[in-house]
Amino acid sequence: MRVFVLAATVAVLSATGMQGIAAQQFSTRGAVIDICKDVVRAERDEQVSQNGACVSATADYLSFLQRAPGIDFDQSVADLVVDLTNLLFTPFCRVESEVAVAIRLASLSARTDAQQAQIRLIYQTVNACDFVVTAAIATPSGDSLFGGGDSGGLRASEN
Repeated sequence: MRVFVLAATVAVLSATGMQGIAAQQFSTRGAVIDICKDVVRAERDEQVSQNGACVSATADYLSFLQRAPGIDFDQSVADLVVDLTNLLFTPFCRVESEVAVAIRLASLSARTDAQQAQIRLIYQTVNACDFVVTAAIATPSGDSLFGGGDSGGLRASEN
């Protein structure tokens, strides 16, 4: 079901003017983050969205991950969500940011209920620009994403 939702999202974005972005193959997290950085800048500077560029790049990357052999899918989704969330840790925060929508899309692709719930809570938090309460995603060292343990992770209270 989640694969169908992801595929449907890519199809809808492609049909609504995102042909140039959707036609690209976003096979690296860095390429997705570059697009999403531009979206954050546009939202901050011009108070407008990029018409789905970040969401489309995220959907394409998640689709790539689902087909890629030998990739730790759950960790790759978690890493993407961490990077997307970090884009929103700025003095500027826009409710309903396109990056928050991309995080919600990532939650739909999570393979476990626990990870899906964690990412959904992160989405709700960043979407509301409320960085006091956050969900935890385990980092490779086992720390919480926002716990600030030995890994030097961000703490919501530091922002």
